[in-house]
Amino acid sequence: MQRAILSTAKQMLKAYRLSKSNPVLHATSGKPKSQASKFSTSQTKTKKASLPLFQYPPGADVPIPPAITSRELQRLLRQSIGHQEVQTKYGTLSLKRLEQIGDVKYNAAIVRHLVKMQPQIAWPEMMYLRNVLCSNAQLNAFAKGMRTLDRVKAPSVTGVKRVADIQEAEFGAVVLERGRYTTEKFIQTLIDPAIPFHREVFRAHERIRT
Repeated sequence: MQRAILSTAKQMLKAYRLSKSNPVLHATSGKPKSQASKFSTSQTKTKKASLPLFQYPPGADVPIPPAITSRELQRLLRQSIGHQEVQTKYGTLSLKRLEQIGDVKYNAAIVRHLVKMQPQIAWPEMMYLRNVLCSNAQLNAFAKGMRTLDRVKAPSVTGVKRVADIQEAEFGAVVLERGRYTTEKFIQTLIDPAIPFHREVFRAHERIRT
């Protein structure tokens, strides 16, 4: 899988470099678009930096979160209304509350993993990795790889932010059922292959800037 990931990263970085060095314009609906805009579901861009995001390549063994067994939590994950409350053995919860729990754990797991496992990374690159891994766009890309909407039976959810919210809510449900340690270990397993990819993107971007 590592070889496939690096191959995908090289292809995306090559396209990104070409978009910077030779911005060919394409006419679509009367509006010019640069070559960089051709990144699609397999080559997603961050909204702020316009850099490609990591996605597991086809055929990769994508990690899947532990299954949620509580019917009440399953019901919350299927909801499209974030503030509707449900009584559970963990107290009164809403989809929004699950999202908040998952958001805190997701961000904390990323920071802890970067600081502990990659202490040699310089601060500017560390902040870039933290920001891109915590972004809704990257979380949305992870959710697509894990087929989250199909697993939690919420196929009608659309949009990068809403899909990311559902993924955070699933992480929140895992925290309640399996505990913080199990959830953190899963998140770190999920993001680990993305770190070398984003490091390559960062370095390529810095070379282009200089």
